[in-house]
This record gives sequence, C-alpha cells and structure tokens, in this order.
Amino acid sequence: MMIEGDGFFQVLMPDGNIGYSRNGQFTLNDEGIIVTSGAGYALEPEIASQKMQFQSP
Repeated sequence: MMIEGDGFFQVLMPDGNIGYSRNGQFTLNDEGIIVTSGAGYALEPEIASQKMQFQSP
C-alpha cells in the first residue's frame, strides 16, 4: 500500500500500544488480517478480508 502526502499507517504493537509506519509492505496472516511484512503487526484499526486481492504497481 502507499501513502501519498503526509500520513502514517497505524499498527498494533505487541504491548498493546499504537505504532506508526510509512512502510507499505503488508501481507495477510493466517487469519486473513493485514499485517506488516516481517514483524506481523496488525493494521489498526484491524482490517480482515477473506477475499482481498493485492496488486503490485
């Protein structure tokens, strides 16, 4: 995903706090929730989809 202009993605950190990132590299976890690649932090608010399609530019 991409943010154009000012802004950040909100992610849920393991300690329950909200973290912020501009890195748009995400994937779906085993439960169908969009998470950061690598660390696996869920977007906040949580977004879940069973039939979401990603398209690379």
